[in-house]
Amino acid sequence: MNPTPKTETSATEAARPTEKKSPTARTAFEILPESQHGRWDEFVLNCPRGSAFQTTWWYRAWGVSPVVQVLRGDDGGISAGICYAVGRRFGTRATVRPPCTAGNGPVFNPCQEEGRYKENTHAKQMALLAIHSLPKLGFYDLRLRPVDTDVMPYLWNGFDTQVGYTYVIPASQKDDWMEGASKTTRKELRRASREVAEQGYQIEENPAAADMLPLIQDTINAKEFRIDRLAERFADWWRAIREHQVGCGYLLRDKSGTPMAADILIWDRHTAYSILGGIRADLRKDSRVGTILLERMIREAHGRGLDFDFEGSSLPGVERFMRSFGGELRPMIRVVKIRSPITYALWHTHRFFKQHRRPWVWVE
Repeated sequence: MNPTPKTETSATEAARPTEKKSPTARTAFEILPESQHGRWDEFVLNCPRGSAFQTTWWYRAWGVSPVVQVLRGDDGGISAGICYAVGRRFGTRATVRPPCTAGNGPVFNPCQEEGRYKENTHAKQMALLAIHSLPKLGFYDLRLRPVDTDVMPYLWNGFDTQVGYTYVIPASQKDDWMEGASKTTRKELRRASREVAEQGYQIEENPAAADMLPLIQDTINAKEFRIDRLAERFADWWRAIREHQVGCGYLLRDKSGTPMAADILIWDRHTAYSILGGIRADLRKDSRVGTILLERMIREAHGRGLDFDFEGSSLPGVERFMRSFGGELRPMIRVVKIRSPITYALWHTHRFFKQHRRPWVWVE
């Protein structure tokens, strides 16, 4: 009897489903006890790919209980991991993201070997391990950080990808960024500088939460947004930001000391994000008021050697205002996986009425 040719055997084996390998000590994620969450936070803030958005204290500041799963290196220290919270969305257990969180994907140390192939493979492997460490839920919703550019591990595992956009003014353009802005915005920036001096406006750094919250809440309501428990948690969140020194708040006051506008800037090792802001209702149509604080935050970011990220917006009017500053257009990637058929139907029904039934938009 003739032996089966190697080519036929190889083809047959290739067609067989790949068996899921059992995790080894070096690839198994473990749940980190709450008593060690401080170690995770230290790891995240020291990791080139980490940010405050992925720390446990960020979650707790919003009243959310975090879960941390980590991968340990040969020395027993944390080498990778993911922080998330579990709640309910559309009738099923789901990962939930605290408000104002600009990214909640996995964090991992850089590849120790040189070469693009090694780096890309390392990033894919870390993402795959993090994905497979997640518990069985009906709904997964992750917003990837700007450093997480490879979505293939998520596509391989049945996630849908949604793309939004933001504008970023790189630190490399700190001396000439205004040259890329629209003519109108450049004019408004010059007028705003004169107005600050002539009208006696003052920009206060790190003001009290009570001075910022009314401006922010009123603006959110006007834009028909919703941030759950904002009034209840804002002071704790702001206190945590100041304690961990990862952000700065700015309050614009008129010459009588009355608050006019507020903005909050959060930064990591690479980027400063314009996270949350508000303008007094009677001044909302005056673009110069918003421009004054935005220019201050851009210069603060560049002074720290960081890119400035407007953090995007789906509102045409806000997007147009951000675009006028001449930043680079960059994608914001969200990956969603829905395992529950009922939740899948509810989610897409929600998106149909929220997105697909909108009239055509003419913004210019």
